[in-house]
Amino acid sequence: MDRYEFYVTIVEALAHNSDLADWSTTYFGAACEVYAGLDNDDLPDDKSSAPRIVLAYPGKVASQENRDVTWRLAVWLIIDAAAAKIRAEDRLHELIGVELIFDMITKVQAVVIAALPANWFLAVEDEVDLIGMRPEIHGYMELTFTEHITIGTDPML
Repeated sequence: MDRYEFYVTIVEALAHNSDLADWSTTYFGAACEVYAGLDNDDLPDDKSSAPRIVLAYPGKVASQENRDVTWRLAVWLIIDAAAAKIRAEDRLHELIGVELIFDMITKVQAVVIAALPANWFLAVEDEVDLIGMRPEIHGYMELTFTEHITIGTDPML
C-alpha cells in the first residue's frame, strides 16, 4: 500500500462510518466532519456543533534491516464544549465532554483498525487537552502502524 492509498483508506473510513456518525448525531446533533489535512480557506468551523476529525498527512519510515514499514499519522479530535454539560455531584464538578472525547478516541481507533489489513500492527498514543478548552475540547492521537514485509520484497520501494 502506498502512502496516499494508506491515507485515503483511513480518511474514507472515518468519513463514511455509520457507527461514528450515529454516535456523533446522538450527542451533538450532527455527523462528524472529517478534514484531510488543513487548508486556511477551509478550517474547522468553531461554530459548528459537529465533532471534527483532522488528519495530518502521514509520515513513513522504511527499514531494510527490520523488513518493515512504519506509518505515522497525527489525528486531532475536536468537540464542542457547549454541547457538553457540567455534571455536579457532591463536591465534584466534571465536564461531561471529557467522557465524550475519550469515547470519540476509542471509536476513531476502532474505525481505523477495521479499515486496514489485519497483518498491520497498531500502537496508539493519545491525550486530551482541557487547558483553556472553551469553546472546544481537544483530543490528540498519534497512530503508528507497522507493516511487516514478506521475504523478497524491499520495504524501501
